[in-house]
Amino acid sequence: MAGIPLSWNDPIFNGVTTSASVTVKDGGTVTNKSITDTGNTASVVGLGSFTLDQVRINSREGVRIGGDGDIVINESYIETTGVGADHADGIQAYSPGSSGNLTITNSSIVSHTSSANAGLFIADNYGGSVTLNNVVFQGGPIGLRIAADNQDVTVALKDVYFVGPFMYEPLLIQEVNADIHITQWENVRYATIVNGELVPGALIASPFPVEGGAPTSPPVEAVAPDIASWSPDSGKTGDGVTNSEKITLSGSAAANSTIKILDGTKQIGSTTTDASGKWTYTGVGLTEGSHKFSVTATTSAGTSPASAVKTVVVDTTAPVAPTLKVSTSAATLASAPVAVLTGAAEANSTVKVFDGTVQIGTASANANGAWTFTTSNLATGNHSFTAKAMDAAGNTGNGSAAASLSIAPSTSSKPAAPTIATISDDSGVKGDGITNDNTLTLTGTAGANSTVKIFDGSTQIGSVKAGDGGAWSYTTSALTDAKHSLTATATNSSGQTSVSSAVVTTTIDTKAPNAPTLGVFSADGKALSGTTTVDDVLLKGTAEANSSVKVYDAGKLIGSALTKADGTWSYDAGYLSNGDHKFAATATDVAGNASVASAVKPLSMIDQPASNVELTNVFQSSNNGVVIKGAADAYSQIQIFDGTKAVGTVKANADGDWYYASGWVSPASVHTFSAQEVGSSGQAVGSSGNAIVGSSSANTLKGTSANDIFIGNGGTDTFVFEPNFGNDIIKDFRAYGNGHDVVQFSKNVFDSFADVLSHATQNHQDVVIAIGDESLTLKNTKIGALDRGDFQFA
Repeated sequence: MAGIPLSWNDPIFNGVTTSASVTVKDGGTVTNKSITDTGNTASVVGLGSFTLDQVRINSREGVRIGGDGDIVINESYIETTGVGADHADGIQAYSPGSSGNLTITNSSIVSHTSSANAGLFIADNYGGSVTLNNVVFQGGPIGLRIAADNQDVTVALKDVYFVGPFMYEPLLIQEVNADIHITQWENVRYATIVNGELVPGALIASPFPVEGGAPTSPPVEAVAPDIASWSPDSGKTGDGVTNSEKITLSGSAAANSTIKILDGTKQIGSTTTDASGKWTYTGVGLTEGSHKFSVTATTSAGTSPASAVKTVVVDTTAPVAPTLKVSTSAATLASAPVAVLTGAAEANSTVKVFDGTVQIGTASANANGAWTFTTSNLATGNHSFTAKAMDAAGNTGNGSAAASLSIAPSTSSKPAAPTIATISDDSGVKGDGITNDNTLTLTGTAGANSTVKIFDGSTQIGSVKAGDGGAWSYTTSALTDAKHSLTATATNSSGQTSVSSAVVTTTIDTKAPNAPTLGVFSADGKALSGTTTVDDVLLKGTAEANSSVKVYDAGKLIGSALTKADGTWSYDAGYLSNGDHKFAATATDVAGNASVASAVKPLSMIDQPASNVELTNVFQSSNNGVVIKGAADAYSQIQIFDGTKAVGTVKANADGDWYYASGWVSPASVHTFSAQEVGSSGQAVGSSGNAIVGSSSANTLKGTSANDIFIGNGGTDTFVFEPNFGNDIIKDFRAYGNGHDVVQFSKNVFDSFADVLSHATQNHQDVVIAIGDESLTLKNTKIGALDRGDFQFA
């Protein structure tokens, strides 16, 4: 567990530099960087082999692996938040058909359940190896998700920890159309984080047999107990210091287990849990000093690891008596009956100050033991001050020597300065001292029944009489737009006037800001007006600096934005519905003054005409269903057909990608799936090919001039291709041997097996037979496995 950064502020990142999002070219390295990003693209996009070392990321999506290569991530902290329905990943391999070797060491990957997908997501026909060593997955729907779609994936895990909660499960490893090879599964566990430290929990079994003879399931292990609380915590609660030598510990463990209590490495006692797993233990006669308590639990399955350590410091020695002296001069006492007491006490102790037997307050000794305390107004007569020191454990020592002070009767009846306690109304941002109310109400306190005069700078603006309790309130006449410095004096019945109160400043601003400017733009900065097919628009303009801009569509508030110091502002209106839109904006300054609305900017949204629909992949699911993936216009409606029968409708996402999963499909017949997009104008565009799925028996499956994808689905199948057969794919072609499949070409295209081989190439794990602009791809097939019996010519 050493070396894993468990938080954004881990010391390992001391000295890192701030960076924007990064695109790493093949062979590149990113090191000692701190990336915070709100964009909808991954913060780090790697285009081949690359390395991340001591990098921390907080963004909508973390790292994207974008091609073949070796990827190394070490001593890094990757946290993804996502926005809305992002389904963001901490690390995602998104390069269909690529293969790489991903190694992650000494790193944490943190997700959030609202918008995240997985901490690490390997899928989309990406193959290779995944090696994790000393890695923590925390939160999200799923921590680790690996799907072998069409390429084998090798997995090696050592010292990998899953910290919940997870929305679904900590890990999901699936064989779809390829194999998962687990070569190492060592110390894979649930875990928790307690006081910033990783606490291992129960072991997690491997979902597949571990290759190479390693065990396929973890040994039975008792779960570590915990120390939930201890008492009594005297003195300051929560500081871990007590003045009691008798400590009671309590916690939880497995029901009816034996709990051994350790102080450091020494066992000091034992107890048992009840049927609900609760336990309590009281230790007596503890010595002064630091005690590090931990516990283990023993059941029939064995003894658990030790709990997290609970540190308690026992301090039963009271501090020595402090020193005390009166540090107030006679001249100071003559102007006000207030004494300043100073002295020395135990460092960081609390000093209790007494006048006779009555405690009149407390002071805090600093790290050097020095303390000071100022009394409130003292009554006429003799005073005897003493002090006692109380340490952090709650021990109180003996009293100091007494210091005496005599307060003579006052020779002056000059009243004390009044206070201005509140000013209202504070419009706009509360507490900023700026308001659009130019008739202010001031409240405060002064001598009982005294006359309070209110000043703006040196000019008196009014007066009011304080009540029997000294409270007063005054409302000004209309004040000018400007900064005002307000004070007050109090005059008693003898005509003596106090010094001025402390100054309270406020700025009055009753002028509304000018209407903001507003423009409508596409995401790439192009100004929009009239009718457009762009469905994601950005509103921006200028307004008064530091004001708040409210944005409206046909009078309905749709959002707000803050202007920068230069007055510019922007608001992303997001995906807009079709139809007419009327955008306008108002600005509200810091005083709360609102402007009139900007000029209205009309915009009419229409669907972009349908252009093209593609089938990009097809495979069968475990329930004998069919899954089809494709591409079309962004946000378009796609209708799926089986032959001529409409079987479902899906919607493309912002990138135009769409996904359809059927229910149960009869394996006794051939199915020809196609797709069609229909635009708002009624224009329909069919897919550029078909997904042809054979029955479970032998079939003759005929291609078209479009780009078709075949799944023979069992039996000895014959795939027939006429001239102009397009760019086709057979996903489950079985080469020469018993029950092998056959490809039948037109003699006008190929006339012999040798002719076929002369046009065949090995592309990774596939054979591609190409002539002109047309091609046939035999997935997961080697050229050397092909035989003349695999081909016919008619």
